[in-house]
Amino acid sequence: MKTFNQSNCVASVRNRVTDKYGREIILCGQHAFTWSITIVYLTGKTINFPYPNGKIAREEFKKFTNKRK
Repeated sequence: MKTFNQSNCVASVRNRVTDKYGREIILCGQHAFTWSITIVYLTGKTINFPYPNGKIAREEFKKFTNKRK
């Protein structure tokens, strides 16, 4: 099994979608480490949902985008 050093992995925006209500849903992740989904409302309010790995985060991102289209 391959191991990764967290200091060598760059966290970046993986996907960004704007739903029909104008909210921006952003999937951010660091390769083999922490991932998160951030929802930015038109009023400027942000909600962050952290996830332990990318597989779970991508599944939840798909659910968020399907609900809001």
